[in-house]
Amino acid sequence: MLPSVVENNLKKLLGDRKASDFRDAYAQLSESYRNAISPNINADSALAYACARMPATYAVVKYVIDEFTRKVPSYTFRDVLDVGSGTGALMCYFLDANLNYTAIEKSKAMIEVSRNLIEGGILAPDFHCCDVQQAFTQRYDSTFFIYSLNEMPDKSAVLQKAVDCTSDYIFVVETGTPIGFEVIKLAKQIALKNRLGVVAPCAVENCPLAADDWCHFSVRVPRSQLHNLVKNSSLPYEDEKFSYVILSKKRVEYYSNNRIIKRPIKKKGHAIFDLCTDSGARRFISSDKKHRKCEWGEELGDIQ
Repeated sequence: MLPSVVENNLKKLLGDRKASDFRDAYAQLSESYRNAISPNINADSALAYACARMPATYAVVKYVIDEFTRKVPSYTFRDVLDVGSGTGALMCYFLDANLNYTAIEKSKAMIEVSRNLIEGGILAPDFHCCDVQQAFTQRYDSTFFIYSLNEMPDKSAVLQKAVDCTSDYIFVVETGTPIGFEVIKLAKQIALKNRLGVVAPCAVENCPLAADDWCHFSVRVPRSQLHNLVKNSSLPYEDEKFSYVILSKKRVEYYSNNRIIKRPIKKKGHAIFDLCTDSGARRFISSDKKHRKCEWGEELGDIQ
């Protein structure tokens, strides 16, 4: 769920209008994204996007940064660049953080929504309504691409600029689809070319998966009544699938993490896991009770 202050701000933005009034705007926006068409975003479609997509995007952001914090517990964010900031899911995560935050977003309507959603928090972003090519004008300690890199025509050039202007870490999150994973693999290729390391989720430099397979994860997102009304749905939750990679300008060692990269198959007396390991991708069958509690995306620990 979104932070309560953001939820309240979202309701204020809706005012007397019903969430269902934004259903058509969101449907049109979704169709444009599915067909790789750059949408014309107005105030209604930006607000519809915030209602329908922000909870899932925020949940993914939290998942990824929590994983990063687990790997690098002593790190403190200081200067953050949010490329393609949308309606502000990443801002919501840093809502009460005292840091320098630059947000690049080409839609004025989305900037206005995000500005209103974070009202009441400590964060005071420096918004820039411009094309991404104008984003990399100074150095940042961390750069984030949250569901934005796939929309950019020259991804390699953008990634290279991110590498050049980032001191510490680059976070890339994309849809948990073969297309989204191709973007993640491209980000990793650029990283390796520039001698960057990978903090998560990988256990090896070169992806061990077959060409027709892809690495992705899932987070379950509770749906509010508002969320369901805009999406014209009745389920109390949705499962958001995503792919991600966290790249490091600092030297890191690849983890022998045995990360679970698919939903485990749990049967009576044993469980079947598909893993990314330091020796490549492998399937592991375990009857150990402690392993039966492990879920998709977690690390299985030492195995034989």
